[in-house]
Amino acid sequence: MHTSSLLFTLLFALCFSSAPAFAESSEDIANKLKASGYLCTDTPDGQGIYCKGGSPKNHIVIPKGVAQFEKTVFYAHGLTGVCGNGASGEAYLKNQSSTLRSLKAISLMPWRQSGGDTSFPLSKYIQRMDGLVGQRPLLLAGHSAAGPFFATELNGNGAGILSRVEKLLIIDGGYGDTRQRYTNVLNRNSRMTLRIVANTTMANSKGLFNHLKPKFGDRVKLDAPGGGHCNAPEKYFKLLAN
Repeated sequence: MHTSSLLFTLLFALCFSSAPAFAESSEDIANKLKASGYLCTDTPDGQGIYCKGGSPKNHIVIPKGVAQFEKTVFYAHGLTGVCGNGASGEAYLKNQSSTLRSLKAISLMPWRQSGGDTSFPLSKYIQRMDGLVGQRPLLLAGHSAAGPFFATELNGNGAGILSRVEKLLIIDGGYGDTRQRYTNVLNRNSRMTLRIVANTTMANSKGLFNHLKPKFGDRVKLDAPGGGHCNAPEKYFKLLAN
């Protein structure tokens, strides 16, 4: 009886230790997405797998060669059409596999109708996607209108996932007065860091930084290189890894 019980325990442990709750490797996650109806192809640089599908439509980039993912990146694009849907949207994400690999991260991007589209509650969206790609700590990045989008969502529809957020990178998205909203967000998650890139939004971005820096110190950083608006994501998405 004792031997049988011990054998059952060992078999049970072996079974469940070798079968993770969610797919983890690059290939495993791509296969799971394909089984869920996503269409997947290689990224243009050959370093990742680009999958799209779901309703509303999602765009997912999986860097190749990762055995165990540690992070999930949620990316918010700016206003559709402003940058030809390139630097701020679908085409841009296809070329970020090397940065994602260094983070051991998968990127998720819903195709919002506009930068201000909050038709999907952020927390519910992330929790739904957790069922496909697994739940892990979150990195947030966004371009242009994503700046005020995150400030609004993380105080409302995204509050349920705020405790999982480790970093937020705003790429030339210093629009409007978001000082109090970002103050609330950083107060509620004491581990989260905020990095702001200012190109064409220099004045507002500096105003936000100057408001937050005395309160949160090194948790808030500003990069103010100037330059164009639409090419900023291609240049500065890699700051998410710093």
